[in-house]
Amino acid sequence: MKKISLVLFFLLLIFSALPAEDAISLYIEGLESLTEDNNESAEFYFKNLVENHPESPYSFKAQNYLNKFSIENDNSGLVRLYFNNMLALSYSACTLPLLFDSDNNLVYGFAGLAGLGLGAFSSYMMSKNNSISSSLEWWVTSSEIVAFGNYLYLSSGIGLAQLFKSGEKVDFLGRVAVINSSLFGSFYYFKDKEFSKDKCLFGLQSYLWANYYYFMVSGMLEGGNEFAGMLWSDAVYAGSFPLWDKLQWSSTRTNFITVGGMGGILAGGFTTLILGNLIELNNLEFFGIFCAGALAGQITAVLLTKNIPDKNEEVNMGKTNSISVFPVFTANKELGVSIHCYL
Repeated sequence: MKKISLVLFFLLLIFSALPAEDAISLYIEGLESLTEDNNESAEFYFKNLVENHPESPYSFKAQNYLNKFSIENDNSGLVRLYFNNMLALSYSACTLPLLFDSDNNLVYGFAGLAGLGLGAFSSYMMSKNNSISSSLEWWVTSSEIVAFGNYLYLSSGIGLAQLFKSGEKVDFLGRVAVINSSLFGSFYYFKDKEFSKDKCLFGLQSYLWANYYYFMVSGMLEGGNEFAGMLWSDAVYAGSFPLWDKLQWSSTRTNFITVGGMGGILAGGFTTLILGNLIELNNLEFFGIFCAGALAGQITAVLLTKNIPDKNEEVNMGKTNSISVFPVFTANKELGVSIHCYL
């Protein structure tokens, strides 16, 4: 009986030690895969270790590697990268025939198809060895918007279309150059850097609202200065980043404040319709109502969203849906709305 008990005791020790050996071997296999730059194989071994040996001391180390993989493999912005690149390059390609005064639809059709192909190919090359996170894509998008906005201010301020014999062609060429240089330049600048999507959206929406208030004040004063508008909007954009460092607002709260401002604009529009039937509104009153409406809506949103957490919880953005609404302006200074959807 004692011999049987002794055998069982040793068998128990042996079997209890096997999981630990398996955990060690899985961890070593994972590390060896890392040294061979085979992240997929390493991820397989580390996942196996965490799932089958959660109490092993190596499980925590393996989980740290898995967390790192999840960050490196974040492609939640990949769809938007393809969309933006195809849009930018198809626009660029369709602009080129204008430089040669072409009015042939066949030329524009082939140019557009070539632009779509280049957009898809460039997106593939950009994402081939890089993770395209939602944060990275937003920083690229915001860089494009700010660069293009500054170009419109400058071209209008210096009268670019009137400076040259073919001024309109030069203007079109400048737009193409700014769009593409800001797109690819910002991508290669931000792709290996730490960045916050919340900070980016706060800065971008601050910039767009600065433009809105500039146009409203210009309307109230019946005139504006393009250089002043550019300096004002750029100053707000630059100042928004240290402000966000102190506030640490989440993108949810920032978006609510933009929605509040848009609601105020709509309320201002309906108010002008009512007052316009009662009294004659001059420019100061008309644009002042829109300006006050947006400001009141944003202040209300700030107060109503003060209980929203300052920072978003870490989530897989690829599995969430959201909509962001921005005020935008055309080259003719007409107010519009841009809606960005995560699907």
